[in-house]
Amino acid sequence: IRQSGLRVESFKFNPAMLSMFALCVRGDDPVADNEGPDVERQFAAFKTYAEAIGNAFMTAKTRYAYGASAAFPVLMYHLGLDASLLEAVIDDAPQLRGTTFHGRTVIAPEHVVKGTALVTAPQSFAAIYAKASKTMRVMSAVPIL
Repeated sequence: IRQSGLRVESFKFNPAMLSMFALCVRGDDPVADNEGPDVERQFAAFKTYAEAIGNAFMTAKTRYAYGASAAFPVLMYHLGLDASLLEAVIDDAPQLRGTTFHGRTVIAPEHVVKGTALVTAPQSFAAIYAKASKTMRVMSAVPIL
């Protein structure tokens, strides 16, 4: 940001969506590290957070994404994952069944026998978990927020 001649006015890290937003303005007066928002520290924490989730997900033998949401490509990018690593995308919407989402087939939750699902609509984790625990044999779930 500074190399582009901008300075950070404010920023917001949203761990639920693995996203970080910054309001930047042009200015020759970059904010000193101890005066303005500590973007570098927050971004480093964000990258560590994303890496830990990605590493944990990679230990699973069979992987799914749960939720064909707009957050899917953002999460995959920040977690360093490729959609080809997924068995399928699970979604509750009947109209999506059999379609593809980022190259993976969309299936109903009840078609999953065993595997690990990354909730790619994390803002809806509670609703997804409630439904999944009724339709799938959920062993455990941890909201990574």
